Amino acid sequence: MIQIIPDTNFLMYSAKYKIDLEASLSALITEKHEIILLDIVREELLKNARSKGLKKHEANLSLKLLIHLEKKGFVKEQPNPENIKNADQALIKLDSSENIIATMDKKLKSKFKHSKILSVRQKTHLVFV
Repeated sequence: MIQIIPDTNFLMYSAKYKIDLEASLSALITEKHEIILLDIVREELLKNARSKGLKKHEANLSLKLLIHLEKKGFVKEQPNPENIKNADQALIKLDSSENIIATMDKKLKSKFKHSKILSVRQKTHLVFV
């Protein structure tokens, strides 16, 4: 099974622009797949949900989306690898040809050597970069 591991910003961006992750991922990936939500990413979303302004709204939308996808069995939670306390470092640690990393972070994208990278293009759809 293909594992898609999103970072916080990807989830917030997808929620902000109302991208249907389930349909978009199914259109892009024909093999069986699931979203792996790292504990640190959920923690960052919860932290942002307690902040003020637009970040709070986007984080709350992301959390609602994840709850909806979890109920459908599309999202699986996973502890951070080796108790790493930074989401970017955790994603880098999971760099492998079997994983797809979903991120909007340009600097982070350049650090992956083996994983496919998934991103949002033109605020409307997902693409591999």
